[in-house]
Amino acid sequence: MADRIERCETCKFWDWLGNEPEPETDKGLCRRLPPVIPPTATALVEWHGPGDIPYGSLAAVYPITDQDDWCGEWQPIPAVEPMQ
Repeated sequence: MADRIERCETCKFWDWLGNEPEPETDKGLCRRLPPVIPPTATALVEWHGPGDIPYGSLAAVYPITDQDDWCGEWQPIPAVEPMQ
């Protein structure tokens, strides 16, 4: 599916989880909509891993997607005009 242009990697709402331009991962955050609070703490850990999430805490999160995922909300990254 990497030959599809309308994918997360080329969407203006998507942020790498790794370091650009050579990310350590092919995953990123979709920031098309506000973050959501997962329905359970278990879902939070499943979505983002145990990391530094304190026991019993709630956290709003953005969906994690693969760079080759896609949806119907894709928008191109705007071209940056050179400064004059």
